[in-house]
Amino acid sequence: MAILLCKDFPFLLDLELQMPGEDEVAAAARLLDRLFLNYPRAFDVVVADGLYAQAPFFKTVIAHGKQVIAVLKDDAGICFRMPWVFSVRSSLLFFNRTELPGNVGI
Repeated sequence: MAILLCKDFPFLLDLELQMPGEDEVAAAARLLDRLFLNYPRAFDVVVADGLYAQAPFFKTVIAHGKQVIAVLKDDAGICFRMPWVFSVRSSLLFFNRTELPGNVGI
């Protein structure tokens, strides 16, 4: 599901159903392709959870000139050992929960 967060309300841009036997990331890839084609200037940032913190997902988003934010789990340190991180690392920032601006004890 792709939602554009506007000032006072969320706006549904598009959605993609997950096909039997496929994972969420494959469905998200189809959705991203369609979003980049149909709404190339509607958004600047793609936000996803840790499930999508995979090289193909990050590379696709960055290749289209967008920023990507992924909420990583407690074992996020393993990402620094993955070779693909170094190819896109200039676009990545990592924070732990205590370093977030305006942290309210997440």
